[in-house]
Amino acid sequence: MKRVIMFFSVCFILIFSGCGGPMYHSTKGPADFEREKSICRQYALENERDTGLMGNPFVIRDGMRE
Repeated sequence: MKRVIMFFSVCFILIFSGCGGPMYHSTKGPADFEREKSICRQYALENERDTGLMGNPFVIRDGMRE
């Protein structure tokens, strides 16, 4: 049983180890990424504020169920 758990643990680590590294885009640089991230955050904050849901953790939890 221990060997099976160890085997699946190693497989899991090997499969998902590439997901934590930095992401690169072939045509956009870091400045473009930061600009788009800022626009996205601003849009999200405006949306929360406009709907009256700012800081409500239950909305996030319910939204993940959809």
